[in-house]
Amino acid sequence: MFLQILGGFLALLFFYDLTRFYFATIDVVLFVNAISVVILITTLSTASIIVQDKFQFFLISVYTFLWNLINLGVSVKKNSFTLIFFCLFMFLCISNLIGIIPHALTVTSHLSVTLFLSLGFFISNNIIGICYHKQRFLNLFLPSGVPVFIIPMLILIEYVSYLSRILSLAVRLFANMVSGHILLKILIGFLWQLVIKRGIGRGIICYIIPVGIVFIVIVLEIVIAVLQAYVFIALLVIYLNDAISLHEV
Repeated sequence: MFLQILGGFLALLFFYDLTRFYFATIDVVLFVNAISVVILITTLSTASIIVQDKFQFFLISVYTFLWNLINLGVSVKKNSFTLIFFCLFMFLCISNLIGIIPHALTVTSHLSVTLFLSLGFFISNNIIGICYHKQRFLNLFLPSGVPVFIIPMLILIEYVSYLSRILSLAVRLFANMVSGHILLKILIGFLWQLVIKRGIGRGIICYIIPVGIVFIVIVLEIVIAVLQAYVFIALLVIYLNDAISLHEV
């Protein structure tokens, strides 16, 4: 009875058919990740300059790191972009790291999610660029000092390259998450067949080595999960700077 009531509440939350009492797992994980980011933002905002615990110090360090990244990458020295990039970075980190837990869902391994994020920020960058430069924003597709006879071809190349940013951002994150999980699944399955099913080796060393290999791969997956979140943010900062500076140095 309780599960049906809970399912009906989540169905209301995600606009599902109430008669089915069904909700997609990806919706639940996205909701949990979003709530986790809100909690992190609340913890960061309540941190005192003098009194900080270790977790608050960690969050402030991450925020400061992203603030420095944005200041170095964006020609406009404003803090207005830092919070949104911090929220996105923590969301990606949480989403990627949750996927390492056995039987958990990695939302960033769904192309629809990564494509939504890249398309959303692509549209946002265009709006910001248009607000800054109005009609001069089209100069982004035509760098200064270009010979006249190659202008049509260059504009076409720049336009295609500009639109390809949507797919490059989405596919990069999606492919890295999927490939890492596939590698981990294949490796664990192989070691399971080797050690358990076929009973190869009875010494403890025959169990320590496979477990050690799996542990190394899991650590590598954790590093990749955080690194991919950083790469996603770094590329967004570069694209934002292009929209603001228009190839100007």
